[in-house]
Amino acid sequence: MPCVRSVVQAMPCVRSVVQAMPCASSVVQAMHCASSVVQAMPCASSVVQAMPCASSVVQAMHCASSVVQAMPCASSVVQAMPCASSVVQAMPCASSVVQAMPCASSVVQAMPCGSSVVQAMPCASSVVQAMPCASSVVQAMPCASSVVQAMYYEDYLYSTRKIGPRQAFQLEQTLSLSL
Repeated sequence: MPCVRSVVQAMPCVRSVVQAMPCASSVVQAMHCASSVVQAMPCASSVVQAMPCASSVVQAMHCASSVVQAMPCASSVVQAMPCASSVVQAMPCASSVVQAMPCASSVVQAMPCGSSVVQAMPCASSVVQAMPCASSVVQAMPCASSVVQAMYYEDYLYSTRKIGPRQAFQLEQTLSLSL
C-alpha cells in the first residue's frame, strides 16, 4: 500500500511486530509477502496476535508474490485478486478479529485507495460489508496509478540490488508524499 508518511509512521508493523505474528515461518513463506508489503500492513501487535493464520487458510488465499506486490490497487491488479467466495469463506476474519483491527479514523482516512478502485474489486457486497471499513472510509481511499507504477519500479530496483535499502526507503518516502 502506498501510504503517506503520517500513515506509515502510525502503522506499528515494524519487523518486531511481524516476528510476533503467530504464523510459523512455513506459513509466512506461503504468503509470498515481500518485506515491503508486510511492513505496509496496518496491523497493530494486538491484531497480529489475534490473527488466526492457519496454513490451510494462507494456502487458500492464493497470494502469489506477483499478486501481493501488485496489491496497491491498480484496476488490473484488483481484477487479478483471488477473492472467490471459497477463498473469502476461508478467511479467518472472525468478528473478534475484525473488531480488534487498528483502523483508527485518522489512519483510515489517510489510506491511499480511490473509489474507482473499490468499485473494481471482485468482492461480493457481502464481503465488502464484512470489511472493517465504513463506506465513508472506502470512498475516501485515493490511489494514483502513476505513483503505484513508480513504487513497483522501486521494488524492482531494490530486489535486483540496483539500489540499496537506504535509497529504496528515501524513494518510497518521496513517492508517498506525491500521493
